[in-house]
Amino acid sequence: LAVSVDSIMQYDSQRSSTMEAVTIAKFLKNWGETSSSTPVEAYRLDSSAADWYISTKPCEPKMSAKETVKTNAGQKNLDVTFDAEVTISSGYVFQYQLSVPTSMKINKLSVWKEDVEEAVRWVQDDQGIITIFLSRPAEGKRRISLLATIPQQGDQQTTPPSISILH
Repeated sequence: LAVSVDSIMQYDSQRSSTMEAVTIAKFLKNWGETSSSTPVEAYRLDSSAADWYISTKPCEPKMSAKETVKTNAGQKNLDVTFDAEVTISSGYVFQYQLSVPTSMKINKLSVWKEDVEEAVRWVQDDQGIITIFLSRPAEGKRRISLLATIPQQGDQQTTPPSISILH
């Protein structure tokens, strides 16, 4: 018996004492090389009543982002444009989260893969966290674009808003 697990998955396996572990090299020598992935475990089965199980779960994705915030101050509003180039170097993500000011009103939020806009839904909580729900798992590069306004009160000092992607 040989076990292969995709590199984006974590796994835990347990076996009964009736299953003798063998080296991967010995298994491949006896079974032959295959074009599929190299096994992570191999066993000799001496009984049809072998007690073995495996559990898997996705690895925590590795993500990096380059973020840009542009503002345009008017008398009543601060217009905000946020762009982020997000790279997922391993694993998949099913959602993104942004931290924004609580007073920010979102006018448009988009996620792009190359030149194609992807279907997304989003929600903003009362702490200013925006959760962007993707229609399918994402890997590789994406661009997140946000157009928003922040109401200005009279003569208040205009400061650039703090917006960031949460990991």
